[in-house]
Amino acid sequence: MLVIELLVLSVIAIEYAERKWKDRQRARRLSHLQVLFTEGQDIQTGVPSGQPSEEVCLAWDTSVRDWVSKTYVYLRDECSPQASARFSVNTGGPPGVRYPFAALRVHGMYVKLLERMDSLRIIIETPDSYL
Repeated sequence: MLVIELLVLSVIAIEYAERKWKDRQRARRLSHLQVLFTEGQDIQTGVPSGQPSEEVCLAWDTSVRDWVSKTYVYLRDECSPQASARFSVNTGGPPGVRYPFAALRVHGMYVKLLERMDSLRIIIETPDSYL
């Protein structure tokens, strides 16, 4: 009888430890995703406006591409295929919407950034589905 009770307690302890481990991993992933989201917001607020030089537009465009690539790789390698697929959804943005504060040369990339930011927000808000 004592052996059975010890086995049951061992199984409960193992399941508890496994659950705690998974919770810590998920919290670590969420924390990293929030850092990536903040980086994306910083890029978003730095969008060139007016008539910026080609160098400014190219630098901003490169920062968006680097952020998208880094975020996608993290989602693919550390989170789940569902998360990376959700992040990659490309709808082209709302039809006919123009963001007048974004320079014309970077408008397409700005729309792409907004889509990726929205996808990342959804992933963060619904971790049970994606992490």
